[in-house]
Amino acid sequence: MKRKLLNKGDLILNGKYEIVKLIHNKGMSNVYLVMNRSLNVTRCLKEIKRPNAESEYRSKKDYRKAVQEYDSLISESSIMTKLNHPAIPRISDIFEEGGSVFILMDYIEGVSLRAMQEKRGPFSQKEVIYLGKEICKVMMYLHSKTPKKDPLFYRDLKPDNIMIQSIQDGNQVKILDFGISKFLKTDHEKIEQKLGTRGFAAPEMYDSEALCDLRSDIFSFGRVLISLLTGFPLSDIKKDEDIRKLDIAKLSPGVSRGLVAIIDKCCEVNPKNRYDDFSAVFYALNNYEKEDIEYLKKAKRKIKTVFALGIIGIMLVGMSFIPRYMSMVENNRLYKESISVAQKSERVEDWERAVSLKPEQLDAYLGLIEAIKTDGKFSKDEEEFLLNKLSPISTTLVGNKDYGKIAYEVGKLYWFYYPEDKSAGEVASVKWFKDAEASGYKVEQANTLHNIGEFKKKIVTAIAESSDDGMYIKFWNNLLKAKKNETGELVELQLNEEIINALEGYGHRLKVDGVSKKEMITEIGNVQSFIKNSNPSESLKKRYEELNKKADESRKIVDELFAKGGEK
Repeated sequence: MKRKLLNKGDLILNGKYEIVKLIHNKGMSNVYLVMNRSLNVTRCLKEIKRPNAESEYRSKKDYRKAVQEYDSLISESSIMTKLNHPAIPRISDIFEEGGSVFILMDYIEGVSLRAMQEKRGPFSQKEVIYLGKEICKVMMYLHSKTPKKDPLFYRDLKPDNIMIQSIQDGNQVKILDFGISKFLKTDHEKIEQKLGTRGFAAPEMYDSEALCDLRSDIFSFGRVLISLLTGFPLSDIKKDEDIRKLDIAKLSPGVSRGLVAIIDKCCEVNPKNRYDDFSAVFYALNNYEKEDIEYLKKAKRKIKTVFALGIIGIMLVGMSFIPRYMSMVENNRLYKESISVAQKSERVEDWERAVSLKPEQLDAYLGLIEAIKTDGKFSKDEEEFLLNKLSPISTTLVGNKDYGKIAYEVGKLYWFYYPEDKSAGEVASVKWFKDAEASGYKVEQANTLHNIGEFKKKIVTAIAESSDDGMYIKFWNNLLKAKKNETGELVELQLNEEIINALEGYGHRLKVDGVSKKEMITEIGNVQSFIKNSNPSESLKKRYEELNKKADESRKIVDELFAKGGEK
């Protein structure tokens, strides 16, 4: 059934976004590149069309297929709002307009590994190991269980769903398409229907009686490495046994026996014979040479000297504490020195060095956060650095009030200083404000900001399930509460922007939920008073001007809303 497409130059969400181009359209969804007209940044916009009435389809089968696809797309969006990792596109806003659900997310530049493979052929061993380790890092995050997230069974790992700009150190892979992913509540999950891609899906995923677990993703990962090394698009090979017969060593001359052994273990038919988790796979890839024949030959020669070295080793063990102690003393000295330098310079780079020397020491994080605020932006590089340092220790520190302060300030970084569309930061802040609450730090303020982020995360599912009644007034009340709690030019500016955006995007729903015209007009007046009494810095003048213009437009929107149904 032909669905109408948006055209280049079309405006959506009250003119906030402009369509730049159609990226692709398939089934129930259209994906566009859009421009935020006030911030001048590009985003990816996915439009999910609601299914038409059953009578408009050629058959019940076509209607059921449309409903199933719609549910899958909504489910994917719901899953992505719960994820927070630099390698996964972040959803920044969700809204409904004209019978469609619109989802704004990061625009990922680059090409899929499948497209790159078709263009250039097989990847080198070095490239495959690099890519393999990068994929492992993302999968370790997806499979992890934390107090905030259950393990995610991805279920569709293949070159088509992995993107990268170029094969270079520092270029992180991006994982896309969570349409059939599923959070696991138990160690094993019985699969009710056959899902996955032929050539990459594990055997147990095609057995309706089989129990699947996260090791099914490890099988798919092994198949991805085979595809990259050999250049074969495995999904085009009809019989799985034909893939098992592929001789990787012949198809990829010079490939390490150690790497082949790792791939073979990933692709074992019996899940019990695979690696237990992706951390074990990552370790194996870092040490693949230890399986090589040449390595074993060297090891054999070394055995001859072990006896003699053993005697010396016994003597050295008693002395080994000396260099360890000296190293600890030196590290402490460097840490104190770096803190002193950072306090004087107030540079982000100097605080990052202090954090790197002792990631478990929390005081340096507060200095780093204050330094980040200086330019008013929490950059992607700064975000990645913070996450890499904090994520490994965050789960063990929840409940520590000092950590609660760090978590609260990180949450504010996301909420108020995250560049591009602010909703992305609000959604990402939820975890940190929850941690602050759990640690007993500024519980009321943290709860208010966390509730606003939760609204942004859950609204897409609620709209799809028609269970959004009452959510808008709670969102509105939390915005008003946050305005009273938080101070600072940038912070107050953004909260006033949020008030106006809520009226523009959810005005009708706020009215239905019981927010009166008087309340709305009062808040518009408060926003205009804030603008009038402010002396904005040069870097923020444009945002103040835009806010003033939108406040005037919001007053008209509210007048029109209540003109239809009488004033209340």
